[in-house]
Amino acid sequence: MNRPITEPKLTTLSVCKQEVLAQSSKNGLVYLNLIAVLVLTGSSHWFGQLHGELLAGLQAPTIAGISINFSFGNMVIGQFTLMMLLMLAVWYCGLKTLNANSVTKDQDSFVWLVLAVGVVARLLLIGADAYTSNDVDRYLFDGRIALTGLDPYQVSHDHPALAHLRELWQPPAEHAKYPTLYPPLALAIFAFAANIGVDFGVESAQLAWQLMLTGASIASLYFIYLLLKAHNKLQHLPLVALSPILVIETGVGLHLDAFSTLAVVAALYYWHRNKLSLVGICIGLGVLCKILPLVLLMPLVFANFSWPRSLIIVLSALSVIIAGYGITLALGFYPVGSIGVFFEKWRFAAPLFSLLNQLNPQAFVIALTAITTSLIVVVGLLAYSQQQLNNQQTVVNKEITSAENDLKTINYLLSEPLILACQLALVIPLLISPVLFPWYLMPLAALLALKPNAALIIVLGVMPLTYEVLNQFICCQIWQPAQWPIVLLAGAYLFALVSLIYWGIKWANSNKAARHYAGRDQQQIDISLKRASEA
Repeated sequence: MNRPITEPKLTTLSVCKQEVLAQSSKNGLVYLNLIAVLVLTGSSHWFGQLHGELLAGLQAPTIAGISINFSFGNMVIGQFTLMMLLMLAVWYCGLKTLNANSVTKDQDSFVWLVLAVGVVARLLLIGADAYTSNDVDRYLFDGRIALTGLDPYQVSHDHPALAHLRELWQPPAEHAKYPTLYPPLALAIFAFAANIGVDFGVESAQLAWQLMLTGASIASLYFIYLLLKAHNKLQHLPLVALSPILVIETGVGLHLDAFSTLAVVAALYYWHRNKLSLVGICIGLGVLCKILPLVLLMPLVFANFSWPRSLIIVLSALSVIIAGYGITLALGFYPVGSIGVFFEKWRFAAPLFSLLNQLNPQAFVIALTAITTSLIVVVGLLAYSQQQLNNQQTVVNKEITSAENDLKTINYLLSEPLILACQLALVIPLLISPVLFPWYLMPLAALLALKPNAALIIVLGVMPLTYEVLNQFICCQIWQPAQWPIVLLAGAYLFALVSLIYWGIKWANSNKAARHYAGRDQQQIDISLKRASEA
């Protein structure tokens, strides 16, 4: 009599033990991966020191008989690639651990652990020397020129009046002939950091700039965390907390794009909170740092309920942009600079632009315009389908209390078609640009967690391969990228574009059918109610 009862108990106990062991193994794997992320991040201090020694012409050590000054770029690629793989491993564990419909102690611990490691990784880079580019030297010298009263939009770095400052601040020699091209708010931040250098030295200015970027990166992570939490997507948090593009390009590359990333993420957060004027302000401030956030106006305007709501966003953004440029002009600066020279002479890792550039000028313009217009149309269709769903949601919830209806509407604003539209909108200027550096993808990397897809993961994984250019640049001062990373990048971009368009259209069609059946069911309900009232 006991055997049929005892055996199931033993089986249940065995299953429980197996589940505990499996969970323990999974937790151990997560811990190991997170520790490895911090170790690789911390190695950036060694990378920075080595980079400085190589540029100074000191004797470079060898690895397996190969001089490091011929393989430094490959080492940087290895760092990015390993961090990317670790990020994906932690993300995979998160998909297995977190359940969107319930929150357990282990799940909550996973989220806070990933969030903490993401913050620590960013703080760990404070004090590291830049080694993926020398843009920070350009930033700070532009700010220093502004502090002298000269117009950095008109005065190039090789101006005779700047000889003493040039010797002290040592801006990049390859930028010497070109005035600045950065928007007014960016220049103001440069000047703020450079002003600290006036009193405490150039290194203090760079440290101040690094601290500001780190703060912006942590703020972006916090906004994404809030968005993921509101949409039950915290399992995707590792994709932004541990992203090598976001971590390394901020703390080591020291790129201005950390501020434009913050502007993009903050705009989407306030969109979710239905604070439309703040959405426009964030976009406007982002444009005053870098032009890329401007493209968010396309999906956000098309996805609104009405034109008055769209106008709030557009007018708020334009007011901030006009105010920023107006103040700059009032200070005696002419904020145009060398933007024309940038598009005319600079080329890097831009497969589409390089391909189209082989055409004659008229065919080039026609082809580029046709591609850009087609992509904008797709963005508009995706965002407009979201508008239709929002309108339907409002109608369905008419009998719900006003507060409940607002909550449902807010939670619905950042659904998949809108996120896809935002991702595609950010891809458009990157696709048609003559220059595409890895740090340009930072705003796009921040949105990956909201709608993960293989296409963007591949693009973000392939882009750092362009750092092979550092091999020849460090040894011979030759900035000439090889063709194989560009070919891989072209394939990745093509795959990303096709995937984004395919999934967006598929989603729109499926919801079009759903709206059709919902409308037919609503007609049946109205007929039934009419008959009941007549009876």
